[in-house]
Amino acid sequence: VCKENINFYYISPFSLGFYDIVGEYMSLNKKKSMCIPHGTVKPKFSNYYEKYYNSEIADSIINNKFSHLAIQSQLSLEVSNNFNKYSKKIIINPICFSVVKKNIKNNNVLLASTFKNENNMKFFGVETFDEYIRSTKDIIKIFENKNFNLIIQPHPTLKENMSNNDIKKLLNIDNRNIVISDESFVKNLKNTLLLLSYSSTAIEEALLSNIPVAIYDKWNRYNHLGNYANSDDENTRYFNNIYDLEYFLDRFNTDSQNKKTHNRVKLTHQYKYIEDYFI
Repeated sequence: VCKENINFYYISPFSLGFYDIVGEYMSLNKKKSMCIPHGTVKPKFSNYYEKYYNSEIADSIINNKFSHLAIQSQLSLEVSNNFNKYSKKIIINPICFSVVKKNIKNNNVLLASTFKNENNMKFFGVETFDEYIRSTKDIIKIFENKNFNLIIQPHPTLKENMSNNDIKKLLNIDNRNIVISDESFVKNLKNTLLLLSYSSTAIEEALLSNIPVAIYDKWNRYNHLGNYANSDDENTRYFNNIYDLEYFLDRFNTDSQNKKTHNRVKLTHQYKYIEDYFI
């Protein structure tokens, strides 16, 4: 693949194992390789555990020696400055993130969090199975008497082990305004006013789509948006108390979704073909 005078480009959303070897091999042989990360990493850390957890994720998507690294958001830019001093940074339109044009004529709140099974379990920045169930039950309880619809998006890993009907039974859902969704994440994101999550790439995708995010951290352990949440940015909120989250929901003004607010996550860039960045 590295013969002279051949325009061969290697592009990958990951930089772990085989993907990392190929990307670095291409770069060392003066060929072009680009990592377009699918995943989210916290830019700054408040303790050792946050640093360890996010460093592990960065190793798989950002901390590499590809010749080029695609930057799809402000968060990605800040993270790349911390973890990657080697690759040439290229600001592009989000490719590996689901960015949508939201439908403001809806009354839905989307719950989407990362879930890992016993084969790929992560701690601290991802809830365990028991934690996920307990925090989801908290959220379900406060939606039982709300005018909003709660759309629960099961993570694909969870759906590998349980059917939607099994999840519904486990969570004791019997309200018509609370559903376990069969729809795609993209469709649900487009039709939501607010994203609820503990930790997920969905957080960054929602913010890129100008959809507000509220993090519910029942365990008072990890705030992926610690550099943004509860600041002047109206689109980010963090709660470790379910009653504070309920208070916020009771005062969540759907009319405010019509206002144009400055997007602190989205970057401006030139529209080019990927190949043009390699020239």
